[in-house]
Amino acid sequence: MKTKKSLCFFVAVLVALFAISLVAAELNVTISDVQIDGTSVSDVDSIAASPGDTISVKVKFISSEDLNDVKLSVYIDGYKSEVYASTPRFNVLADKTYTKTLTVKLPSVYDMDNSEYSDLEETLTLTVRLADKDDDIEATRQITLQKESYVFDLLSVDAPLEALAGDIIALDVVLTNEGTDKLDNSFVTAVIPELGVQKKAYFGDIYPEDYALFEDGHSDARERRIYLSIPSNTPTGVYQIEVSASNYDASETVKKNIVITGLAISNNSTSIETENEDNGGIPNSIIILTVILVVIFVVLLVVLIILLTKKPSEKINDFGETSYY
Repeated sequence: MKTKKSLCFFVAVLVALFAISLVAAELNVTISDVQIDGTSVSDVDSIAASPGDTISVKVKFISSEDLNDVKLSVYIDGYKSEVYASTPRFNVLADKTYTKTLTVKLPSVYDMDNSEYSDLEETLTLTVRLADKDDDIEATRQITLQKESYVFDLLSVDAPLEALAGDIIALDVVLTNEGTDKLDNSFVTAVIPELGVQKKAYFGDIYPEDYALFEDGHSDARERRIYLSIPSNTPTGVYQIEVSASNYDASETVKKNIVITGLAISNNSTSIETENEDNGGIPNSIIILTVILVVIFVVLLVVLIILLTKKPSEKINDFGETSYY
């Protein structure tokens, strides 16, 4: 009987301890201020931001006791792209005010819920958490993620990685509208600035995704192929292709690298150029030819002088005798 009572008491103690462990213990810390991009935000307010923005979160807090190995983190759950940042662990002294600043990148427009035409904004919950190995304390702030009116997105730019001088290369460009309003008269320009090569293509009107879903014949994306001619005298090297989408309201640029194999500068040509510089810019071959011509001229002049100064000999008859008549 006593054994049963002891067993029941032991089970009751375990249940009590388990129940206590379920109660979340909090640090003796007061989070006095949370600023998002320099603006103080209370737990009942909301601050507006754009998809993909990088925001700074400044947290001010004070503890009523000394703490060891505390870490501050900020995060937003529920999105494909991770929204999280944290500090290294640090110690906290009692009754001292601390300020820590972290930066996080907000979800992109592709993470937003676009299931309905009216979904032009979305509310996010940013969690600020201060914790040691045993306890923690949290505060939440609301961020309203709002789509911008005019936004180009060069969703895809396919360009060759290598080409030869004189080639014609093709660029496959996919352009989308990620804003809330129509992008009128859109153009895409491809440029290789170092070579002075440029080509411009008309992409037309691009509608917002929500509008295109409900209207036949309207697309939120355009795809075109743009051709660029590489000059035949292009030196070998790495060049940059700049692809820009633009109209009166917005612009977006993507850069790609391409290796072009063309004219090569050899060591021989370099040495010749060096020799030419040493001779005042005159090639060695011309100097050698000039010296040879001068020598030939001097030799011919000497021969001519000898011929002109030689005396004529006496006239002798055919029989070798002197005539008296």
